[in-house]
Amino acid sequence: MYLKTRLIVIYNLPKSLSIEVLRKNTSYSVIIMPGSGHKLMREETIIEIKNMAMKIFNAYEDFYLDKDKRIIFDDLFDKYLTLVDMDRFMDTYDAIVSLGLTHRFEYDLMVKTLKDQSLISD
Repeated sequence: MYLKTRLIVIYNLPKSLSIEVLRKNTSYSVIIMPGSGHKLMREETIIEIKNMAMKIFNAYEDFYLDKDKRIIFDDLFDKYLTLVDMDRFMDTYDAIVSLGLTHRFEYDLMVKTLKDQSLISD
């Protein structure tokens, strides 16, 4: 029987949560990444990431019927958003926010490319 497994990455796991409980109650593989995540980001930075994610999401919807521009978005999303959502189950907005919080360098590259292609404005 083929069993599809999922991988859960947990950032800054609270000490009150037991890993044994996670292992016993899920069929998922769990990786703990202590000390990582966006906890040290300034609130203004997080708000900027969320605002830009909404701008990108809206631009994607606006240009969806334009085949050439949609291809640019799809290529960028395939390249960058798979870093945070391999199976593409997340909403596009949520995946962009997650990318900005966990992979800031790649997020900045994606934003720069979209601006260079005049798909989003400053």
